[in-house]
Amino acid sequence: MRRTVAVLALLVAGCSGTGGTTTGTVSASASSTTGTAGPPVTTTAAIPPDLPERMLGVGFSPLSFEGSDFDDFWDRAAGAGSVVSHAGRLDELGDPSSVLGLVAEEAQGRGLAAVIVAHPDFPLTEASVDAYIFDALSFVREHSVTFLGIGNEVNRLAPDEYEDFVLLFDRLAAAIASVSPSTIVFPVMQYEWLVGRRDGLHGDLEVPPTWEVVDDYPAAEAFGITSYPGLVFESPAAMPAGYYADLGEYTDLPIVVTATGWQSGDAPNGFAGSEDEQAAFVDRFFDLTASLPIAIAAWTHVYDQDAPVPFDTMGLVGADGSDRPAWNRWAAGG
Repeated sequence: MRRTVAVLALLVAGCSGTGGTTTGTVSASASSTTGTAGPPVTTTAAIPPDLPERMLGVGFSPLSFEGSDFDDFWDRAAGAGSVVSHAGRLDELGDPSSVLGLVAEEAQGRGLAAVIVAHPDFPLTEASVDAYIFDALSFVREHSVTFLGIGNEVNRLAPDEYEDFVLLFDRLAAAIASVSPSTIVFPVMQYEWLVGRRDGLHGDLEVPPTWEVVDDYPAAEAFGITSYPGLVFESPAAMPAGYYADLGEYTDLPIVVTATGWQSGDAPNGFAGSEDEQAAFVDRFFDLTASLPIAIAAWTHVYDQDAPVPFDTMGLVGADGSDRPAWNRWAAGG
């Protein structure tokens, strides 16, 4: 934890101015993602005194790569904070022309921090694991990335995939630490799924929380989440007062919110989205996480994207290029 905080402090200071061929399934021993959560690993949600102020940002989401759209996105990103987040496939880490590499390079060149999240394909084999390790090491040698998420929303994997993933994470974390000790490696969980809210657009279930998965990652130096409460709550006001409190109870690692957001248009579950509700969620998010050790929080989109409903209306900027009410509130930190 001490090394992680030191790296975070350096990152904030820097941004303040603007393999084998064997085939077969990989074996692993890991906790199940079902069942009742065990005791918390810590009992306080207070921000550690040496943790830097949280950094805000946005997901990589230009209108297009044509004309001025690409540069317009980066101008917008700089106005929204100091971080740009992007998720892709693990094998993209080995491709110099991938979007993950592009985001890392552009962010560094523009004085922003990149949060890169890379997810594997399944099933895993010894050969694919070796290839992922090779690609990840190539990436961290090529790019100066402080935050590298391995696996996206991994608590939604099937049990056998999850067990294999835990082994992959351990091997990748050890390999990356050996060549780039300043890179903070962490898994990313889906928060609504983690706390048992598998209703709304997730389905029709409410199940016990699965906080025991935190213990599956002893090598993690941060804890990543995505969170989209608009998929399960009718309005930001309906979110319970302690909705995010367990984050401070079950991990003492810095928390990285790689993507969050609220729709400005209607969702198929019948919940009415609007620009006013989107802005209200910004206020609600900052209010409910004020006492938590969140190192980074990124809003999912600057511009609306060609994505499934309701993610297609989560942009902070309207179709006409005007700021939605949520834009200024997010950029101002609530």
